[in-house]
Amino acid sequence: MSEVTKKMKKFKTGKDRNARLGKNPLSWFVFIILAFCSFYVAYKLIWGLLTSFKDVNEFMDNKLGFPKEWAFENYLYVFKNFHITITNTQGVKRVWIEQLFLNSLMFAGIGALLQVATIAWVSYLVAKFAYKLSNIIYTMVLLVQVIPLVNSSAATLKLMRNLGIYDTYFSFWLMKLSFTNMQFLLLYPSWRAIPKDYSEAAIIDGAGEGMIFFKVNLPMVMPLLLTFILTNFVAYWNDYMTPLIYTPSQPTLSYGVYILTNTNIQGFSRTPMRMSTSYLAGVPMILVFILFRKQIMRKMSLGGLKE
Repeated sequence: MSEVTKKMKKFKTGKDRNARLGKNPLSWFVFIILAFCSFYVAYKLIWGLLTSFKDVNEFMDNKLGFPKEWAFENYLYVFKNFHITITNTQGVKRVWIEQLFLNSLMFAGIGALLQVATIAWVSYLVAKFAYKLSNIIYTMVLLVQVIPLVNSSAATLKLMRNLGIYDTYFSFWLMKLSFTNMQFLLLYPSWRAIPKDYSEAAIIDGAGEGMIFFKVNLPMVMPLLLTFILTNFVAYWNDYMTPLIYTPSQPTLSYGVYILTNTNIQGFSRTPMRMSTSYLAGVPMILVFILFRKQIMRKMSLGGLKE
């Protein structure tokens, strides 16, 4: 059978499969549900964005339409005046939006990098080196995923206080040096799927284990690692409870938005100002996705083989 005939047969099979799916009522039902959810999410996002550019008085008369006059000064007002008040052992202090941004970057950015780096290194060692300790670590990760951990926050707080690192950046980063999560189980088979021929060829050329990891194997799973970094960054950026518990003197921007939605801060009690603050808090996540979208969206390749 010629190559052209094989391609035509494959195309015809795919076309028939699509035709069968098009006649399936369940497929149409799922499509309608997903389309409705997508429309609803898009509508809320667009409505919030338009509202953030409306004047407070205009919003009372025009809640659904486009702004008649785009109030770009809403974002300037938020950047100049938004702050929260916290109370700690040193007294009462104001934390302005610049410090909130910095705290969020320290938590989300460095925290995501540290955790993914830890997961990548440990999963690589477990996957590539067949020792008894490797089996023990892999089994431990599985058990952690199965057995629920309850009331671990109290023990973590006590440990941090005893070590003298409570309410510091270092305490949060130390918690992120963990590998017992689902990302370990997703990365483990990726390391195992890399052929040993690459490592053996590097050894013949005189490369050590460190060079093999950074120069040979790591680039092959980099798209997956970038995806992990992005998802962790978004999760940590939106997480206000963890910094509030372990670093109360270092509030993040997400905590500021939480305070904004639950209290009447002077000048920010109206919907347009709240929307402006919320969208300003989402700018870093948008920039991260724009910068890394090509690396994340492309299929991961292993040498000349596609997964």
